[in-house]
Amino acid sequence: DCDHFDFAKYRLNKIVNDRNLQNNISLNFETVTHDKLPEFNNEKVDVLFCFEVLEHVPSPVAVINNIKACMKPGSVYIENFIKHSVKEGEDEDGPDLLSARNEREDYFDILNEYFNLLHPNKEMPEVNPNITRIWQRNNT
Repeated sequence: DCDHFDFAKYRLNKIVNDRNLQNNISLNFETVTHDKLPEFNNEKVDVLFCFEVLEHVPSPVAVINNIKACMKPGSVYIENFIKHSVKEGEDEDGPDLLSARNEREDYFDILNEYFNLLHPNKEMPEVNPNITRIWQRNNT
């Protein structure tokens, strides 16, 4: 159980209900492991959210490879890959796993190959590496 996950479910379901979108949007919330995403009756997903997770998994590259495999072209991936700074005296991992930190560049290389960045646009300087990014799956 995770309070953030429960709150996200509550807020997203509230938006759907408040805007009377029950017939247009079907939300499915799953807690998953980093190496296998759930199956959705052999259908590809339209939208996938991944918040404040990637810095804590052993391999963000394995996660993004699984994500890209379950998304159809044109689908949307919304993520953030928090980059905590390691403070003096903290263990080597700090709040982030060292293995996740070491795969950060490869993770973004895969994203740039298989997804198009929608927000923030590439002209905007990356002032905050912790910003939420929105990507669209390309046809690759």
